[in-house]
Amino acid sequence: MRQERMIPNGFTFVGVLTACANLAAQEQGKHIHADIVKSGFALDLFVGNALVGMYAKCGSVNDAAFVFDRMLAWDVVSWNSMIAGYADNNFGVDAFQLVPEMLWFGINPNQVTFTSILKACARLQSGEHGKQVHVYIIKMGLETNIFVGSALVDMYSKCNNIENAIKLFEKMPKRDVVSWNAMMGGFCHSKSCEGALELYIDMLWAGIKSNQSTFVNVIALCTGLAAMEQGKYFHCHIIKTGFESDVILGSALVDMYAKCGCIEDAEKVFSKMINRDLILWNAMITGYANHGLVNNVFQLFKQMEHAGVQLNYITFIALLSACGNAGLVDEAFKYLDLMSHTYGIIPGVEHHSCIVDLLGRAGRLNEAHNYIHEKSLQLSAVIWQSLLAACRVYGNIELGEQAAKCILALEPQDGHVTTYVQLSNIYAAAGRWDDVNKMRKMMKDAGLKKKPGFSWIEVKNKVHTFVVGDRSHPQTEEIYAELQ
Repeated sequence: MRQERMIPNGFTFVGVLTACANLAAQEQGKHIHADIVKSGFALDLFVGNALVGMYAKCGSVNDAAFVFDRMLAWDVVSWNSMIAGYADNNFGVDAFQLVPEMLWFGINPNQVTFTSILKACARLQSGEHGKQVHVYIIKMGLETNIFVGSALVDMYSKCNNIENAIKLFEKMPKRDVVSWNAMMGGFCHSKSCEGALELYIDMLWAGIKSNQSTFVNVIALCTGLAAMEQGKYFHCHIIKTGFESDVILGSALVDMYAKCGCIEDAEKVFSKMINRDLILWNAMITGYANHGLVNNVFQLFKQMEHAGVQLNYITFIALLSACGNAGLVDEAFKYLDLMSHTYGIIPGVEHHSCIVDLLGRAGRLNEAHNYIHEKSLQLSAVIWQSLLAACRVYGNIELGEQAAKCILALEPQDGHVTTYVQLSNIYAAAGRWDDVNKMRKMMKDAGLKKKPGFSWIEVKNKVHTFVVGDRSHPQTEEIYAELQ
């Protein structure tokens, strides 16, 4: 256009900015913004709306707000673009604050406004705000709108109010795949595998075609509950619906099978994927690492290098974890050096924690302690927890006390129970019963209790969870009779 010496107008700029927003091409968007200012279109309402939308979709909320605040006039699109920008970029409180301003300027919210505000409520898990918005939606007569209804179902689900989500879903006069996925996400959020499975069957009967989001939700649920049989069921439907080659679902399936203990099935899914992105490679290498298959980790790492995959932070966590499981101290430091010097990735807390854990497992506690100080990791409770665990194994009371002291200072609430228990175990192993009693008294005075561990078993496609001495299961008598 420029080569033909054509002069762009407002419509031209709106079109180009929309393209920049869709591609998240912020740098190009900034160049267009400069041309807009030079061309005298900076105060045009439609161009201003497009600029706000472009910056917001590129994640630059401050730039979006800068443009928005300098607009001479706003319409509902202007306000919706700014509210959506705040909501999508985790500035939910700012999104809420814009609504009263919008009303003060005489602009009534519409379905797009409410969809964004409900998304902000969901991300903040602010059920009270969500209920207030719901009341206003009813007054506006938008509760039965398919987009607003789906957003309400999603909001209540993520605010742990699955009952309201179900009621709203059942009242919706029309439902599309987004509505069904919102309800599916609700069952997944509440860890109801049975509910998700029943809803999926209802979805099939209703003639709604599943999409990628449907399966991502349910596979994530099966992964979290280690419900492999249900996962296999959904895997079959992924194949039937033609999503078998989808790389996002492939990564989710690899992760599910690996975490459910079936690394062979994870390998099968991985090997069938024609297109592999970094997430898929990382899912496979992490699966190998968690299963202690060190040689497989190293071989896959070489394949990644050979394939020219751009390795990242997570890749090296898997490598260092594998070294830790196998006690390969020298190899771990080699990969740590490779990570920073060859790939330019700055080691984070997780990587350093792997090193401290590895040195601790090897009984090299003083080296682990020195490493913490050399790398200035004293302000990380996770690092000290790794050292404390090693001190318990090797009975190093002095370092254990120091690690515990640091954890309690850094995590005055979250770290107390585990830290007291670990330190108490160290004292018990050394026969220092007075100190053990002291730890127990401190826990009792603070009202702290150790959370019980639990186990689960899958029987006939249903996951049953148990804690120690549990007698709440409806078949308790039969279970205990069988065990005896």
